[in-house]
Amino acid sequence: MTPIEWLSFAVGLVIVIGTSISVIKTLVVPRRAWSFLPHVVESSVTWLFMTIARRMRSYDLLDRFLGFLGPIVLIFTLLVWLAMFVIGFALMLAPSARDFPGALGQSGASTFTLGITGTVAGSGTAISVAASATGLIVIALTIAYLPALYGVVSRRETLARQLGAHVGVQPWGPNVLLQYHGTGAIDRLPELYSDWDQWANEVADGHTKYPVLNRFRLPRARCHWLVSLVAVLDAAGLDVSLRPSMAAGEARMFLRSATACADDLAASLRISETLDHETVTEAEFAAVVALLTDAGYPVERLSGEAWPVFREWRARYGMASNRILDTIAAPPARWSGSRSLPAKGHRA
Repeated sequence: MTPIEWLSFAVGLVIVIGTSISVIKTLVVPRRAWSFLPHVVESSVTWLFMTIARRMRSYDLLDRFLGFLGPIVLIFTLLVWLAMFVIGFALMLAPSARDFPGALGQSGASTFTLGITGTVAGSGTAISVAASATGLIVIALTIAYLPALYGVVSRRETLARQLGAHVGVQPWGPNVLLQYHGTGAIDRLPELYSDWDQWANEVADGHTKYPVLNRFRLPRARCHWLVSLVAVLDAAGLDVSLRPSMAAGEARMFLRSATACADDLAASLRISETLDHETVTEAEFAAVVALLTDAGYPVERLSGEAWPVFREWRARYGMASNRILDTIAAPPARWSGSRSLPAKGHRA
């Protein structure tokens, strides 16, 4: 082979190896492993979707549109992988085919397992077979990958739907406490915190491995898993600050686990900055304490005494959660910060 043919083969081999590593990192390695190609695809598709979404004036329309974002990212990632393999194997076949368009056709047909379109001698046959095996393996891994993704999505939404049925589709921390107290189920709050503690650990694990999960949305626009998490976090923070002798250890354990979950979600979305101020003021907190007291909730501390405790807990998760909610265009909700995308027509 001539030097140019050797260079073509070497460049193709690098592309094939690099793309294979990207596939393995994304679909096989059971831990967070950053990969360039999926990151570029997700960033590009997300930017395009968000640019279009900013022109919308109805949140419900925006939510329906962004419901396609996660699946589109998956499809485009697969297509980019296959395209890179086609190009890489074509460059490797070019010296044997003596013609790049012919090598490209041979590579494409082999990668998509459509058969060999031409005759190649020697090493060209081995490269065609490798291209065929690679295409089959990548498609098979992607098919196996989808049930794992949708399994995590399904488990993620279960508690959010349950909480929505109990306290409304747009839960709010104080309202969680009021609903449980009003229905005589205040003794079940530790069970609620324990369930969400386990849920937070599962979500953190799944979203760390599959960052694209942050882009998947529920069929119901107003019922959002992260808004529900923040609501239960606020309920636990209020409980710990207002009735320290009665709030079970489950609340504190949940607060720690969910805070770690928020940090992991921020890392998976590559969010490094936080808001420079909290969205809940002392006056709002005092109004909530008065509301709970009037409803007969067993409050042990005055709002002035409880506020520093609540503020300390919320500082650990509130600002990061608000940035995540804005980044993924969650529905507007109380105590969850503002949104940069349209919020007209919300029923918070």
